[in-house]
Amino acid sequence: MTISTADAPHVVAVHPAPWANHQIQLYTRSGAPLSAEATDALAGTTTLDIVGPHEKGAIVGLAPRLPRVTTVRYFNDTRGAPFHCTLSPRTLVMFPKFAPSEERGPVAETGPVPKSTARVVLNVPTADEADAVVDPFDVPDSVRELVVYPAAGLEPAPLGPLDELFRTIGAGLQRIETTFVADDADEGAVKAALESIAGAAVNVKVVSRDDYRAAIGEEQFALETVGLGTVLRELLLDGEDEDEDDVEDEVHDD
Repeated sequence: MTISTADAPHVVAVHPAPWANHQIQLYTRSGAPLSAEATDALAGTTTLDIVGPHEKGAIVGLAPRLPRVTTVRYFNDTRGAPFHCTLSPRTLVMFPKFAPSEERGPVAETGPVPKSTARVVLNVPTADEADAVVDPFDVPDSVRELVVYPAAGLEPAPLGPLDELFRTIGAGLQRIETTFVADDADEGAVKAALESIAGAAVNVKVVSRDDYRAAIGEEQFALETVGLGTVLRELLLDGEDEDEDDVEDEVHDD
């Protein structure tokens, strides 16, 4: 089957499988296999989903074939391992999931933020345990915007499992515009907590999901909140359940 440039604006790269000699497996958003040698098709790709852990070398080899990628989205697989990304996307979207940890409570692994990234979007999964933690990540100087989508109320309020992450960012919060997209967050409490961490005034706001969807548009909202479609989820993640928004918005899959 031939895949044209128009068919592959959004490509899914799956972790190297042992039986495939550690070669990345590529799919279109609808689940059709795509050859890594399909240079013409990949040249038109603007969004890349990375599913599961990737060896640095594997992504390095793929990067030259993806010159137009502006958005990279990270997805954990069942191993919950970290990611590697050597592309230079303007926007990085993370969909971490909590997994058991031997040394502390449940941890939602994130991934490194490329040095050229200006906008980081973090979907925070529901934490069933009070000691759950979203794994901190370094925020390079290029980052100017952080958007947080909590799946539910953050407990303990106001930051819940994000507390360690924001403490890692620390004074960097002063230069970053932070937006919580949540219907039940207290903007005053969030602002006070972040200013206490940063040691200075911060630019933070809380916006309802409906208002934020209207502000950035349906297509961008789906890109930031809708996970893998049904076909790919069953193929790659053993049919794991996704958040309510993912199910509700699957009509956006290509």
